[in-house]
Amino acid sequence: MKRRFKFRPKLNSISAAFMAALFCISVPAHAEPVRITTPTGLDLFGEVLGYDGTYLRLDTPEFGILTLSYAGTICEGLRCPIENGPAELRFAGSTRIGEVLLPALVEAFGRAKGWNVQATDQTTALQYLVGPVGAPILKVDFILSDPQSAFTQQIEGKIDIVMSDRPASPDEVAQSIQAGFGAPTSSGRSRIIALDALVPVASPAQSVHTISLDDLAAVFRGDIVNWDQLGGEDIPIHPMLPDASSGQIRGFEELLLSDSAKRADITRVPSMTDLATTVTDDIGGLGVSPMGAFGNATPLVLQDVCGLRSVPRLTALKTGDYPLTLPLYLYLPGYRIAPEAREFVNWLQSHQAQAVIRRAGFVDQGAVPIGLDVQGERLANAIMLAGQSVPLSDLQDMLRQLDGHARLSPTFRFAEGSTALTPVSKSNLVYLAKAIRDGLYNGRHLALVGFSDGNGPADANRTLSLTRADSVLAELRTLLGGDIPEGVVIDTLGFGEALPMGCDETHWGRRMNRRVELWIDG
Repeated sequence: MKRRFKFRPKLNSISAAFMAALFCISVPAHAEPVRITTPTGLDLFGEVLGYDGTYLRLDTPEFGILTLSYAGTICEGLRCPIENGPAELRFAGSTRIGEVLLPALVEAFGRAKGWNVQATDQTTALQYLVGPVGAPILKVDFILSDPQSAFTQQIEGKIDIVMSDRPASPDEVAQSIQAGFGAPTSSGRSRIIALDALVPVASPAQSVHTISLDDLAAVFRGDIVNWDQLGGEDIPIHPMLPDASSGQIRGFEELLLSDSAKRADITRVPSMTDLATTVTDDIGGLGVSPMGAFGNATPLVLQDVCGLRSVPRLTALKTGDYPLTLPLYLYLPGYRIAPEAREFVNWLQSHQAQAVIRRAGFVDQGAVPIGLDVQGERLANAIMLAGQSVPLSDLQDMLRQLDGHARLSPTFRFAEGSTALTPVSKSNLVYLAKAIRDGLYNGRHLALVGFSDGNGPADANRTLSLTRADSVLAELRTLLGGDIPEGVVIDTLGFGEALPMGCDETHWGRRMNRRVELWIDG
């Protein structure tokens, strides 16, 4: 099936009370308060929460959190911002993001601007001063903690941006809304900065080299306790996980184990590096590690009951075809930040930033082509699983329509039981819209190609897959202001269950199969 579509307020006691109603939240008192006297003579006493170069955010015992113009005020205290000094941007959360990825991006941003970047270790954070030599215009702090603590710090006004290696939890969303900041998951506040993946790992001495997601979950539930249950030798399995404060590991537990009880004898190790070493030295060890951080341990290939294999390659992570792909998030504040800080945050979506993300060992969201000639394994799977629902003639028709095209890595999937796109898919769509606006696809022919799982009649699935492709196109048109630019042609096609990525007998397989792919001519 186929379709074509070518307040800068003047503060007084009344306005201060009004702003308190808008901005007031309960925040604990902290040390080093300041006294502010406004040009109108209003005296305020409290803790400085932030200064964006124009506006000051002040936590006052009397009025709660206020935002006021700093120009012309008199400030007394050690924490008084320096007028015309560097703007501040404070990050907290995931060690994996804050220790490696974002510092590399700060340094690259400074170089792109022709500025000096100076790093200094503070007592509790890593700090960067960015700007001309001797005159920094941006100060960036990284506080390494865990996402849960970072969300609390953001609500309390201690930091601006949360670095998280898992999605915000329902409780964190509710607390942010209750505090008056709105939902951190809203489109204006949530950014996916990169992609990562968790990989099952075992000792190089272990004879088992594949595992299914269901079996992996069964190991950590305690239903599978010996390697001979996985086709190996009679050796007890020693399950291992990094410290539970890791956002990625919490995400893994929520994703794979859900509400199931975990076995009591899971070995917790301090860090991902320790896990790689411990698993390598223990023939019975089985753990999960971020891609590229498993050292000398052996990664296990995910294989489902239909024999379909999923390997954590770069393209599989970019397309979301690897089931344990995990996005890395930035949750922005519910208030304005300094123009210099805002410029850095926006730069993170640039092509320059994507290259830095790749060099830092993470997976960026830039599109890469995947030609038909390198898709032999999944085409072979489609032929192997073809039957009455998808006869060979349907596969031949699909290949004829896609001939001369290459798959691009951005892929769009939907939340369980919903027509809403997943967070990664929304982010992919934003990047696609930006690339189209920037002219990267001028004169090109794109196709949004829908696929379904195998549940239900084949004809209905073909219609459903086309409907999903149409819905992605509709959202893309909205992002582009209502229409596709001249010179870019976008088709929508639907092939139903013709090209499975996973086994329909499993929840994971059905989720992988419900998708819309992006293809390009040439």
